[in-house]
Order: sequence, then C-alpha cells, then structure tokens
Amino acid sequence: MFDKNGIYFEHPESWQLTEELWDDDISALTFEDENGIYMIDIYHAGNGPELLAYANKHFSCFKKELPFLSKIIGDPTISNTSVHGVSGLELEFMVKSFFLSKTNYLNPIFRVSGRKSISFISAQYPKSEVNELSVGLGQVLASYHAN
Repeated sequence: MFDKNGIYFEHPESWQLTEELWDDDISALTFEDENGIYMIDIYHAGNGPELLAYANKHFSCFKKELPFLSKIIGDPTISNTSVHGVSGLELEFMVKSFFLSKTNYLNPIFRVSGRKSISFISAQYPKSEVNELSVGLGQVLASYHAN
C-alpha cells in the first residue's frame, strides 16, 4: 500500500518504489519489479494534459532513454483500453536490442481525476507478461485516490 501526501493506492508487494519526486506543480512516483516499470505522474493544479498528448510525450521520453544500440521498430499502435471502469490508451511497440532480439512492449496509460489533481497512471512491460502484470495495474486503478 502507498499512502503519502494525499495519494493512496494498493499495489503488489513485488513493486519497489525506485523514484519519488514531490513538487508543488507535478509529482512523480516510479515503481519497478522484475518485469516492468510503473509510473504515476500527479498534476496538483488539476489541469494536466489530455490523455493522447500525455501518451505521445511519454513515448518520446521512452525512446530517448533506450539503452545503447536498442531501437524501436516502427510506430506504436494505439488502442483504447479499460481497467476497472477506468478508460485509457494502450500503446504497443517493438524494441530491437543490441543482440537483435525483438520484444513487443505494452504501455497502458490512464488519466484519473481527483478532487484537486489529475493523475496519469502508466506501465511498461513485455506483452508476454500482460496477464500477470496487468493485475497489479488493475489493483492500483481500483484503489487509487488522490486529493
């Protein structure tokens, strides 16, 4: 369970908090486990970007942070998704690594409105892990509360 600064949600025990940034305008939380990365960006003023604009920015940042000699093959496909009644977008893309292996990744992103804030809850993990890892994301979305 995470409960700090008016943000509350439940998450799997395997998730480890790896980065925490609290700011008056935008705060960010990053969790990781052995298969994926999970991020929550909180816009405290309640006026965050639209979901598609956030998804595009998020994907651009991911491309810049790829390891040396890894690259994204083609453009991501974007589809609508819903988990526990929360609507979002899901980006799917392929990454080719240094060893020429190719892995399909999923990047589901959800926009959640709080009383005073807008939060973006997202994940990135190999598509092959979708059944196991989407359960944890669902746990967060079902319990998420922000002031």
